[in-house]
Amino acid sequence: MNKDNKFPFMDLNKFLDEVFGQVDSISEKLQTEMEKTFQARGLWTEGLDFYPAYAYPPMNVYLTPDKDLVIEMALAGFQQEDLELQFVGDYLNFSARPQVVEEAEGLRYLKRRLKLKPVEQQKYYVPADKFEQAQVSAAFKNGLLRIMVPAKVAVTPKEGIKVEIKS
Repeated sequence: MNKDNKFPFMDLNKFLDEVFGQVDSISEKLQTEMEKTFQARGLWTEGLDFYPAYAYPPMNVYLTPDKDLVIEMALAGFQQEDLELQFVGDYLNFSARPQVVEEAEGLRYLKRRLKLKPVEQQKYYVPADKFEQAQVSAAFKNGLLRIMVPAKVAVTPKEGIKVEIKS
């Protein structure tokens, strides 16, 4: 029973403070150890983010039965005008800049996993000889960007005329 309260329930806020305090402590120690390891090997860059770039934003990439290439990206917190797609040679370049949101002072997060960070020039290989880059379509709805690049229709060669060789 909680001494400060007459009810036989635990103080959930106090419990969560203790749990998340331990998680933060472990996270800080892990970050410190990783920094030491990277610094010792000469690989440390100030502000290094251990969340790998290829994992942000989360996405699916697949081929349809018709061999069309589909790229789906979860972009919660972004607006359509924040997104940029452009083909450069055989690469589809993607960039995104989230709107700047000012946080109120004194916020106390119980869990914080949502990262709204810019996406800098991610490149996806989309060879022009396999896909119709000029016919790409992209739709942004409910925080999901869906890009579809149609496959090139394979041209089947016509049967040739056999030439008889005489001796």
